[in-house]
Amino acid sequence: IKTTYWVYLAQDHQMWHCNTTRETRITENCHTAELGENKLPEKTEHVAPTSNPDLFN
Repeated sequence: IKTTYWVYLAQDHQMWHCNTTRETRITENCHTAELGENKLPEKTEHVAPTSNPDLFN
């Protein structure tokens, strides 16, 4: 049981790491955490850094 737990934990951390390594994902995660879940549906797609310059201000 412990081995399965660590496997799931590793997979979950790996997915989180892949999502947050992008600069846009890091800023989106910070903004959605502050503003709430109302912005989650429109933030699911990958956004190019140049298309949303307001995220970095």
